[in-house]
Amino acid sequence: MPEPSADLRRFSGHIAHDLNNMLSALVGYGELIRAGLPDDHPLRAYADDLMIAAQRGCSLARGLAALGGRIPARPLRMSTRALAAQLVSVGAIGGPVVLLEPGTDGQVQADPEVLIWAWRQVFQQLNGMVPEDRPLKLAPRGDGVTLFLQRSLTAEEAALLFACYAPVPPATKGGLGVAILATIAEQSGGRLAMTGSGLRTGLTLTLPVIGDEASGWSGRTVLLLVGDDDQRGKAERLLIAAGAIVLAAEDATVAVGLVRVYGGAIDAVVADPEARVPVGVTAHRTTLAELMAR
Repeated sequence: MPEPSADLRRFSGHIAHDLNNMLSALVGYGELIRAGLPDDHPLRAYADDLMIAAQRGCSLARGLAALGGRIPARPLRMSTRALAAQLVSVGAIGGPVVLLEPGTDGQVQADPEVLIWAWRQVFQQLNGMVPEDRPLKLAPRGDGVTLFLQRSLTAEEAALLFACYAPVPPATKGGLGVAILATIAEQSGGRLAMTGSGLRTGLTLTLPVIGDEASGWSGRTVLLLVGDDDQRGKAERLLIAAGAIVLAAEDATVAVGLVRVYGGAIDAVVADPEARVPVGVTAHRTTLAELMAR
């Protein structure tokens, strides 16, 4: 599946930032107005509608932030069967009917809260694209999950599903949900792709697998602070394969955000020699070169 361009991601992140600033005032003052109106006031219904619109705007801003790579994740060790069961529950609430299929369990690293939120956007996008009499099927894999769409997609439907990735007629909408999930998967060190054909056509989410073998990094939380994208990706895959929980950042600003969101103890820092480690992080520090030499 094609990846969104760097320009699209950068633009989405900037738009999300500005939109959040405007929505903060809208939500704040909207809550004050609604709180000051009695339930039977003739303007109460309009205040309620205002808050509903504001909340939808917040959801859109969060999606744009995710696409722009601005949603920090709290990576955890998780079971793919447990993830699949949670996704089935999400589909039952805010999207098409989803049935759980037998599959293979695996231990992967990701932020389940962020992943589940992203899948909810995908389910909403799939509403109307799948037949009501043919529920979706979700199967856990050793390295993630696969959502079977239960039908063949035409070229036009595939283009609509991935509208954020490929040019589509201006009148069509959609694509944001899948684009968000794909970006979040990539930030987790995994990927999202369309696989199979016919009734077995599916969206396959692949996540970093955590091995059971013991190592010096196994079970440790590591802050990876490396500016170069390729080098950071290689180091992240190496640490994940060794059983570490990895918080990967390109600069000190991103690292500060990750540390705040994570909220837990950090056991080690792997960083460029000149990198500024966030204040308050007292952990064993090593360089990228030392990591690669192990």
